Amino acid sequence: MKAINSAFCLSMLAPVPYAWHLHSRTRALADQFARRGLRVRYVAPPTPRAMLRHWIAPWRERRAGEVELVWPLPAPPLHWQQRLRLVDAIAARQARRITPDSNGTPHVIVAATPLWTPVVAHAPCDLLIYDCLDDPLVHARASSNDIYRRWHEELCRRADVIVAVSAALAERLREMCERRVVVCGNGVDADAFGALSNRESPGPSAQLYETCDPALREWFAWRRAHANHPVAGFVGSIDRWVDVELLAATARALPHVQFAVAGPERYRGLAAPLAGIQNVHRIGLVSYKAVPALIATFDVGLIPFRVGPIAAAADPLKVYEYAAAGKAVVCSVPLRLDDPDAPLVIAEAPAAFASAVAAAAAAAAAQSPNDSAAREQRIAFASRHTWAARAEQFLDLIANTLRNGGVPPRNAAKP
Repeated sequence: MKAINSAFCLSMLAPVPYAWHLHSRTRALADQFARRGLRVRYVAPPTPRAMLRHWIAPWRERRAGEVELVWPLPAPPLHWQQRLRLVDAIAARQARRITPDSNGTPHVIVAATPLWTPVVAHAPCDLLIYDCLDDPLVHARASSNDIYRRWHEELCRRADVIVAVSAALAERLREMCERRVVVCGNGVDADAFGALSNRESPGPSAQLYETCDPALREWFAWRRAHANHPVAGFVGSIDRWVDVELLAATARALPHVQFAVAGPERYRGLAAPLAGIQNVHRIGLVSYKAVPALIATFDVGLIPFRVGPIAAAADPLKVYEYAAAGKAVVCSVPLRLDDPDAPLVIAEAPAAFASAVAAAAAAAAAQSPNDSAAREQRIAFASRHTWAARAEQFLDLIANTLRNGGVPPRNAAKP
């Protein structure tokens, strides 16, 4: 790990609060930056839900280790702001709130969602980076698709550098704007996800069941009683880009395989196709600290995405987390990761997806030398893509850009 003095101040304009139930790239990078001696400010999104969470228990979230937690001023829902024509005025107030007293130290803003576009228009900084994590429609509800797309395009024009999470997303961005675009994919805490998996066996290690996460007690009790049953699992938010119908069809086609599905529904009813299927276990919301223990109970990790622009641009965190735990990864769409040796099985047709899951589960159960070698390959892949490595890549980009003088000082007057 490089030791960096306080050469610049980083404001991470995040898509979700720091203590969100699903881990975020912005939080992982903020933690890594702070460990390297930088002043890092994690700015929660100015959404009513985030603000309510903060005002209910403000004493809990002022600082997380070395990361400063910044909460913008309360703001009404976006559709009210638009109707009352208050978007720009509220954004100017938010910008004053998030601007640090840097004492002459260069101020770098990393915006991770188009939601921050009106705010960065008023926020002075020396370098603005748009960390583009997904297709912009990931962040929006159906009623706000148009404004999020406009904000995405404007943020691309305003940014000095754009960081794309995948090569496919980078190509789209280069076609849309003339800004510098670099690729920096997602990562993983390889130690956390590998610690609970037994390398000699695909099953969970002895310390696994010591977890006290209430959401997992019932599942762990079942898993302990049925240790020989093959398990395919999915962990993540159940949203419109997750092919729940494919999951349901695969579970019905493979009654001898158990399917664990963990994560919240973004919209009520999205998980309805899974109801009533006997070999499907709906675990629901799980704290991120318990996710490594949950994945350790799987034999196969699933990425059941729908074909579309969101999936085509994605670099799923779960690829790295499943691999770090040594699990086989079966995905329903082609992914363009920045590592050609990514240990993925791509199966696009429903029948092919079910066959791939069955084959991976059988290989894990057999514990053959070939499967052991494949497990080591997955773990090695994850070790090349840690959050520490991603942070080094990000910081090199920032330091080189500032050092080379390629970006003039920015201020709110820039159009």
